Amino acid sequence: MQVKVSLNQGFLPDKYTKYSEIKQSDQPVISFPITLNAKDTKYLAISLADYDAVPRTVFPFIH
Repeated sequence: MQVKVSLNQGFLPDKYTKYSEIKQSDQPVISFPITLNAKDTKYLAISLADYDAVPRTVFPFIH
């Protein structure tokens, strides 16, 4: 299986980050697109560890 996420110089484009213009309660609400090439895949679980949250929460935020 291949999982692809379009990046801009190795980073998510601003519209999917804290720099997004579309926010709710001052939080970005647009999810970044993920392209899957999963021909024979039966299950998929995605976990995102947000290490940028450590200064605010003292631990990585798990999405």
